[in-house]
Amino acid sequence: MMALRQIYRLLSRAQIIDRAPWHFTDTIWRETGLQIRQLYENLITQEFKRNGYEQLLMPSFIPKRVLSRQAQHYRDVSQLSFSVDDDRDFYLRATSECQFADMAASGLFLHWPIRTFQVCSVFRKESVDKVMPLLRSIEIDPFIESITFSSSAKNEVNSELTIYQNIFKKLCLPVYATRRPPWDTFPEARGTIAFDAVIRGNGVSQVASVHDLGTAFAKPFKLARPNGSKMQQTSSGISGRALFVALATHVRQGRVVLPSALCPHLLEISSAFYAKGKAILSCIDASRITISNDRREARRSAVSIPLSLERTPANQIVLSSIIGTRKICDVDQLENAVAILLEEYDQQLMLRAQELFRAALKTKTLEEYDWCGSIPCLLPVAAKDFNMRVLGFGNSPEGDRRECWTCGGKSTLICRTGVVL
Repeated sequence: MMALRQIYRLLSRAQIIDRAPWHFTDTIWRETGLQIRQLYENLITQEFKRNGYEQLLMPSFIPKRVLSRQAQHYRDVSQLSFSVDDDRDFYLRATSECQFADMAASGLFLHWPIRTFQVCSVFRKESVDKVMPLLRSIEIDPFIESITFSSSAKNEVNSELTIYQNIFKKLCLPVYATRRPPWDTFPEARGTIAFDAVIRGNGVSQVASVHDLGTAFAKPFKLARPNGSKMQQTSSGISGRALFVALATHVRQGRVVLPSALCPHLLEISSAFYAKGKAILSCIDASRITISNDRREARRSAVSIPLSLERTPANQIVLSSIIGTRKICDVDQLENAVAILLEEYDQQLMLRAQELFRAALKTKTLEEYDWCGSIPCLLPVAAKDFNMRVLGFGNSPEGDRRECWTCGGKSTLICRTGVVL
């Protein structure tokens, strides 16, 4: 178990991030960190594109006339947004629902349904006492947000939930998906479902969210299909916070043990072997191979390398994993052996992370209560411990065979509370 300051210190030693000397809440990405961050962005980008989303990049400044079209959205978002000092008619982007709605209203999307996303930065006002690098920042970077317009927001929400589940699986990061309570739902949304992860011993962090916006933006932006029906809209977001939580989750014995999807280097190989055997390494991108003259130096690195490769006197290849598994194979079997060991490596990382996640239930970082679904029954839960916040609720795995913690009635839901970072 490590305190946040120890995690930041380890990530600095690993040349992943540093805290800026001029302001400790600002983040400086180092070279290794930029490589990890690029792999993270690529993973998410590929997952959205695989599901038919078009990638765009919107301007960072939003005109007031666009942001104010949805009155409730403007009232809430403008309080979080920075305006331009010499021109109050522009705001620095805090979120982009209005930009995409205006684009859809202008007829610039040529396909239906509309599924799009962008990788960008957003800026939000935060209290100085609440700011923590990457967890809660004024500049949220990277920020990946998706927007859809369709005839069924419910179907799009389900699709986006699956996308995020796939992303977190590749990050080897166990999460809970919970429906947020009414007071913590995106203001214009009919419902918000968020993914929460645990940094053991520190607290719970929201790592992604999906919002069913219904026709809240379709009405003020006059978004309608040719048959006259209103377009339904969804939005979702994931940021560098999820990346930080993944890094913190996989800290082990003073080293960062990354899932294979985020490893800048997947394979360590001796320079002598590499010079003789480049042809056999087609199964791994050359940029993700590290060539070492001294195996001990690689083992001392603060960022672990999952696999190492040696050759036996009989000219066979020994492929070893840092989790203790190994395979002896011929050259023509190497590609399959690499795939198997990396899959086993990721499975072990996920199993260990799940153990830490379950342990959080015993350390009062995360708690669960059987709940009947009545909002008044949530109030005693919320008042039980003011250090814990109601995160939301999900379906009970036991159906209605449990009793509500508050009223004793039939419980079909699980209410989750946590120490929120």
